Amino acid sequence: MDGVYYIANEVRATAWGMAIAIDDGEWERFQTMEPKAFASQLVKWALLADLKKFKRHPRGPKKPVPKRTLYADKTLPEDLGAHTLDRAPLVWEGARGIVDHNIDAVKKCVRQEYSNEHPDVLAEIDRHVQKVDVIMDKLDTRLSDALARAGAAKDPAKRKTELAGAKTILADYIAFVKSEPLIDHLDNNPFGIRPQVRKTITDSLTHIIKSIA
Repeated sequence: MDGVYYIANEVRATAWGMAIAIDDGEWERFQTMEPKAFASQLVKWALLADLKKFKRHPRGPKKPVPKRTLYADKTLPEDLGAHTLDRAPLVWEGARGIVDHNIDAVKKCVRQEYSNEHPDVLAEIDRHVQKVDVIMDKLDTRLSDALARAGAAKDPAKRKTELAGAKTILADYIAFVKSEPLIDHLDNNPFGIRPQVRKTITDSLTHIIKSIA
């Protein structure tokens, strides 16, 4: 008998990958498709599935699930310290380091999940997974650089100018975090990893806003 669990797990993991790999526009034609035509398309796809991959395995003794500890030291501290201009660049660089580490861990988990696939398939998966790099590219070091310059400025007018630039960058980051769907895809991945990208970025930016208010 075919293992329903394995089929469901494959659909869950594949759907997550497709959400990253395929542009939103590619799905639009399915939103207006007639139910009968949509059902016919689903049947065509189902006929291409290799169900031999999902044969049920004999169940052995149930083993306790070990507690996942991969991110024990890769979450943003609840207390980020004093709200000072001197500390603000360190808060941002620390948050970026955590996000970069956790995104990389999700990538590694995806590659491990599909490690038995054909090399050509793996190469295609890897190419699509690299799309999440836009997050670190966008949330760059401009903010910490501007904050550091503001903190080092002796002239009040120069400090004011640098802080104005930092606030513009902050607004740019906040708008990106609100609108980028890849962040939710990462945070809600089906592999049991919780990178907390949105929370890490939001908490650190909130701290920095208070530091330069």
